Amino acid sequence: MNTDPSCPVCDRHDWQPLGTRTYELAAAARLPEYVRARYDVLFSVWVPGAAEVRMASVLCRHCGFAAFTPRPSEADLDAKYRYLARHELSRGEMNISLASDAVRSEELAAAILTTASPEGRRLLDYGGGNGRLLGRFQALGFDCAVCDYVTETRPGVERLGSTLDEIPPDRAFDLVICSHVLEHLAEPRRILARLVDLLAPGGLLYAEVPLEIWDGAPLPPEPVTHINFFAPHSFEALCDGLPVEVLECREHAYTNENGRRLPAVRLLIRRRASGAPWRSDRRAAASKTLAYVRPSVVAWLRRYGRYPDLRPVMRSAFVRRHLPQRFFWRFAS
Repeated sequence: MNTDPSCPVCDRHDWQPLGTRTYELAAAARLPEYVRARYDVLFSVWVPGAAEVRMASVLCRHCGFAAFTPRPSEADLDAKYRYLARHELSRGEMNISLASDAVRSEELAAAILTTASPEGRRLLDYGGGNGRLLGRFQALGFDCAVCDYVTETRPGVERLGSTLDEIPPDRAFDLVICSHVLEHLAEPRRILARLVDLLAPGGLLYAEVPLEIWDGAPLPPEPVTHINFFAPHSFEALCDGLPVEVLECREHAYTNENGRRLPAVRLLIRRRASGAPWRSDRRAAASKTLAYVRPSVVAWLRRYGRYPDLRPVMRSAFVRRHLPQRFFWRFAS
């Protein structure tokens, strides 16, 4: 675990503290099985022997990226996945097909193909499991392949290996999908650059991550699953210096594995054959992220109306975080 990391998006070292949270080993027994397995990683693999771990949520003042420290390294994450691969629940999660897969596949196709059309039909889904989100693309005639640790794929989907290093160097793709992967990685910008290298000239890359910094610092119930927290401007900053054109980068709603509509950030880029590398606008990047972390009343109400599936969580968070601090004291006397 790195106690003094640089920003994995812009490589700067200018962090603004947002908050802290302490994770206690003694609390693991009271947690759901999924979270308990992640606590096992934290206390058995990353910081063995510790009774508690204190995490600090931080914001990069240069690009607006949010994370927490200490930050796991690539070796830590590799150890995590090797540990979870031995866990029965985790093995089941990696190979499962869900009722929401067809809906999600339709959403992915619409998000990409209504904005731009790839010149060919060679598709790679990086981190796409068994190819469970590629059904719509197969129906549209795409030649689909995946790169993932899952060893068995759905019919018609080619598996190219577990890592990018296993993809043959002569393979190129007209469309690369990286959906809900970059929030898990120690070096998301390096992986995005390698995926761009796999694109044919003019090829498209679609990336999507959950938007999890709303109304509070990114300090989740367990700090093992997601380690990167993006807003649209910090997600776009991943493209800086790459030979691409950003066609779209914005917040939208996606359907998660439980069928709920939740906020995410989607990015669609096209590889350039020539021209200057991409440069994002980083003016006021930190304040733009803080507008998500500490939203105005108007922004809070707008989100409440936009995401019905978030309303119970938002009401609970509002009572817990805001009423005692902003309203209750007015009636205390």
